[in-house]
Amino acid sequence: MEKETIFDFLLLIMRDAEAILDLDGKQKKEYAMQALKEHLEGDIYERYSPILDLTIDGIIYLAKNKKILNELITKSNCRCF
Repeated sequence: MEKETIFDFLLLIMRDAEAILDLDGKQKKEYAMQALKEHLEGDIYERYSPILDLTIDGIIYLAKNKKILNELITKSNCRCF
């Protein structure tokens, strides 16, 4: 799976987990990690699972704190040197 595909897949399964109303946050994360484990080759999952775990936490944090995203948006008149 290519990196864009992995990220897209991760977002898809996180949306699926969110739709399952009887799961708490920890269970939703476990659901997402299990789905990744099933779709990635074993050695790839084992190698990247710590990063995927942190990525899920980061996505959840940004989703709950939308103000942070607004602060990260660059203004059109900003110049980088």
